Amino acid sequence: MTALIDGDIIMHRVGNAASKRFFTVDGWKRKYKTKTKAQEFCNKHGLSYSSIIPHKEPKGTVEDVLLAVDYLIRKILEDVDCDDYEIFLSPKKNFRHEVAVTAPYKGNRADYLKPPFFDEIRYHLLTSWVAEEQEGIEADDAMGIAQNDDTVICSLDKDLLMIAGHHYNFATEEHRIVTYEEGMKHFYKQLLMGDKTDNIIGIHGIGPKTADKLLDGLSLDEMRCVVGLQYAIAFDNPEDRLLENGKLLWIMREEGEVYGSEDTPIP
Repeated sequence: MTALIDGDIIMHRVGNAASKRFFTVDGWKRKYKTKTKAQEFCNKHGLSYSSIIPHKEPKGTVEDVLLAVDYLIRKILEDVDCDDYEIFLSPKKNFRHEVAVTAPYKGNRADYLKPPFFDEIRYHLLTSWVAEEQEGIEADDAMGIAQNDDTVICSLDKDLLMIAGHHYNFATEEHRIVTYEEGMKHFYKQLLMGDKTDNIIGIHGIGPKTADKLLDGLSLDEMRCVVGLQYAIAFDNPEDRLLENGKLLWIMREEGEVYGSEDTPIP
């Protein structure tokens, strides 16, 4: 059994755990633990929220952080009982940035601050753990392509639950076997809802509960028809929106597989 480890999650999870977040208001020295407190100060003094500046500072040394990375990876391998592993890292840009026209892909993360020692963690994964940096695709796609009967995807990313097979969530320590049908339902559900985390705009008013009501008990063909109908009702250009969202949400099972391509028909 080979563990397929989400290196992107490792970098952010360990880095953020080893950092302290606070906010300041431009021109003022006082620190605020939450953005809400900083906004209250702005309201009191007639200042714009644009003057709020987020900060992250380390709570320990880089050596402490890298030891935490090593501990987490070793614990994952122990939890899934694997000696073999592959660690996957996403590049700065991938094909989805070109696909997204309705809204910038992950454009809602413009203000996100990388945790302290982020670059050091990435370098450590690449050199000490022989992580693989992808080209043109995300770590999720690479894990989807690599997944088979003798692997386990180790991640916290809910998007990967559209991939059939063994999954391990190393935050909740939960193991899960996803069937092909369950994975496809997860994909159709995301098509209806969109994905706020990645700034993918779904159908207004459809959240998890409504999506489940629309899809529960249906065959895959029926689910596809329901999704198509909902897009036709919601958008003036339903085919374009469905194709765009499908390409953004679909995680590859085969190299070069793109949603909607004639060469790689996807149900």
